[in-house]
Amino acid sequence: TEERVGRLEAAVTALAEAQARTEERVGRLEAAVTALAEAQARTEERVEQLARAVGKLDEAVGALRREVGVLANTVGVTAEEEAALAVEYLLRGKGFEILGTPGPVAADGFEVDLAFPVRDPAGRTFTVVTEVKFRLSPGHIRDWARRVRSEGFKEALSRAGLPGPYLVYVYGLRAMAGTEETARAEGVGLVTPRGERVPPAEVA
Repeated sequence: TEERVGRLEAAVTALAEAQARTEERVGRLEAAVTALAEAQARTEERVEQLARAVGKLDEAVGALRREVGVLANTVGVTAEEEAALAVEYLLRGKGFEILGTPGPVAADGFEVDLAFPVRDPAGRTFTVVTEVKFRLSPGHIRDWARRVRSEGFKEALSRAGLPGPYLVYVYGLRAMAGTEETARAEGVGLVTPRGERVPPAEVA
């Protein structure tokens, strides 16, 4: 009996030691879980901060886009006003009478930056149509010439009260190489801040 009690005591002691080790491991596990929970909380906080920062960035980008749009419209209007003054001054110098206020026209899906009627010294009436570009390339001139010569374009302008024949101009704040040669080949008048570089051909 004493031997069995001794073995039982040894087993109880071993069990107690095992229990102590288990509790120690559980304690370490609890500490690890606590640290993980704290790290998760910090991560969630950082994610929330990042989400707020992204939201502010989206707002800033939206505001910047609106400002750029306003600026682009303002600059575009300024360029068109400059082109109107330049073309009008040029034609007055040639003896043309300006019969209407130069301005943009939209007709049946077609848009013109500047259009207005004029009368030449011989008494003939024309409609001046002008495309305005910041950086003018030969491709812009060719596209503009094709559009003006299309029957749909001329019919739309005529229905808008701007019948032919037309004097076709293009105004460029900056003219790239080859624009003068292309303008002459296409019969399009070329005007820059330095004045008329190429006179226009009459388009019926």
